[in-house]
This record gives sequence, structure tokens and C-alpha cells, in this order.
Amino acid sequence: MGDSPAQVAVVTGAAGGIGRAVVCLLLARGYAVVAEDISRKVHELATSAPGTVVALEADVRLTESAQDAVGLAIRTFGRLDLLVNNAGLFLKPAASRAAAISRHPIGRILGPAEVAEAIVFLASPAASAITGAILSVDGGYVAR
Repeated sequence: MGDSPAQVAVVTGAAGGIGRAVVCLLLARGYAVVAEDISRKVHELATSAPGTVVALEADVRLTESAQDAVGLAIRTFGRLDLLVNNAGLFLKPAASRAAAISRHPIGRILGPAEVAEAIVFLASPAASAITGAILSVDGGYVAR
């Protein structure tokens, strides 16, 4: 890689949903990313941004997967600045999802890009004074 990236991140669960949205937003902000997922779809990210995204097909339940991700970031980009541990978040079945939407204060479930914005904000210098806080990115669902 020629120029050094602004920062380097490892994102687990990167092949779809929130993880994919986080990877895309980090790329837009100048990060280099190790995209890790159990799904082969993670390789699509590396193909779409060669030299800036490195795919790692791995199961985060295994200790060596974490070691592999950190090692890959350091070997490829020279360092690691951010870990987004997103793997294991699953959507509810359609019937449960419909029921949740009907009870939701804003009448919808947040999209992956909305959650990604909060994650990337918290990793930014703009959030440097935020410590020990719980940020519920749920459109008011917990507060209802």
C-alpha cells in the first residue's frame, strides 16, 4: 500500500447489514479495513476496494480468529486503531419483526447505515469526551 491510511480498523460481521455499512462508512472516512466474517461474501468488500480492504473469512467464536485479524491488520497496514465487534447480530423472523415495528416509537426499525453512523462517530475524535456512556441507537425503543 502506497500512502498510509488515516486509521486502520477490523470489523467483524462485515459481510452484510450493519457490519457492511460500517466498512463502507469507514472507507469513506479514509480508513483501511480488515473485513472479517464467517460468510464468503466478505471477499466482495475486498474486491470492491482493493488495497484498502482485506477480507478475512473466519469464525469469531474461535480465539485464533481474533489473533489472525489483528495480525493481518498489522502485517498489511502497519497498525490497528479500531475494532468494531459486530459479529453475531441477527434480524428477527418476519412475524417478530412486524410486531417489534408496531411497538416502535418511530414506527420502523433503524437501518444499518444509521447504526454505522453512530459507531463511526464514537470512533472519531469528535467523540473524545464521551466516556463511560451507553448510547442506545434504537430510535427510542428502550426509552419508551
